[in-house]
Amino acid sequence: HEVGSVDAILDIVGSIWGLEMIGVEQLYNTRISLGDGTVRTAHGRLPVPAPATARLLEGFSVRHGPEGSGELATPTGAALLKVLSGGPAPLEYKPERSGYGAGTRDIDGHLNALRIIIGESAGASHAHHHEREHVHQHSHGDDSGHSHTHSHGDGHTHPHSHPQDGVQKRQQPHAEKLYLLSADIDDMSPEELAAGAEELRREGALDVVLIPATMKKGRLGTRLEVLVRPADSAAMQGKMFVHFTTIGVRRSDVVRTALARRSDVVKVGDRTIRVKIASLPDGTTRAKAEHDDLRDAARELGCPISEIREAAMKALDEATLPAGDSHAI
Repeated sequence: HEVGSVDAILDIVGSIWGLEMIGVEQLYNTRISLGDGTVRTAHGRLPVPAPATARLLEGFSVRHGPEGSGELATPTGAALLKVLSGGPAPLEYKPERSGYGAGTRDIDGHLNALRIIIGESAGASHAHHHEREHVHQHSHGDDSGHSHTHSHGDGHTHPHSHPQDGVQKRQQPHAEKLYLLSADIDDMSPEELAAGAEELRREGALDVVLIPATMKKGRLGTRLEVLVRPADSAAMQGKMFVHFTTIGVRRSDVVRTALARRSDVVKVGDRTIRVKIASLPDGTTRAKAEHDDLRDAARELGCPISEIREAAMKALDEATLPAGDSHAI
C-alpha cells in the first residue's frame, strides 16, 4: 500500500511526466544498490530490501550495501524501474546531458544522490544520422577490403567479402523494451482494415500487422498487432479504438532486438534511389533499396523493377570499392 500513498503517486506521475517532457524513448539502469539494515513500515521493522521491493526487482542486477546505509531502493523506485527500464545500459552510447538529485540523508563515505544520463545509443545514432555517414563505413587502403551482403528483395541475399588487414568494427544489435498492442476484429472489410493499419503507421506505430484468425463459433476474423514505444502506448490505443471496431485492446511487454541501420542514396540514370543498410553482428552489412523509389524509377525509365534494383545495388557496391576493384552483384 506504500506505492499507493499520495507522495508515491506524485513521485510516479512526476517521473513519467519528466521523461515525457524530455523526450526519453527508452530507460536503462545500472546495478541497483539495495541498502542495508532494516526499515520501519506500517507492519513494523522489516529487513532491507522490503518484501515489495524484493519482488519488484526480481530479474534485476542488485547489490547489498553500503553497510549502515539503510533503505536505498524503495518500493516506489522499484515499481518505476519494473515498468520503465529496458534492462542494463548499452555498453556503447553517446552522452548528451546529465542531472543529479540529492537525498536529505547523509551516508558516511558515500554520496546519497541519483544521477541520470541522457544520451543516444550507438544503434540509434547510426539510424538518426545516416545522412552524414558513408554507406558502409569501411576504410579501403591498397591492401584492405570489405565484406557486405546485398538483399535484392527476391528472397535471396548476396554476400561479398574482401580480405582485409585489421579487425572490422562490429556493431551489435540493439535491444529495446516495447509494447505489443493487439485486438481481434471480425466485422470490418479488408479495405477498411488496410486503411486503418495505414493510419496507425502514419500516427507513429513502429509496426502494424494484420493476421487472419478464427474467432468463436468459427467466424473468420483478423488479429491486429501494433508495436509501439512505451511512451506512445496510451495514445496509440486510443487511435486503435478510433480506426477499428474493436471494443478491447490487449497490451504485452516485448523486447525487440534490431540491427544497427543507416541509409544512403545512389543514382540510377537521373533518379535517386534510397538504400537501407543494416550492420550484422559479424561485421558484414546487408543492403536493400526502397521499393517506392525502384517503382518510380522503373516507370520513368520504362524498365522492369528488377533491372533498376540490380543497377542500384551495383552503384552502391561500386561506391564502396577502391579504384580498380569491382565484382558482380
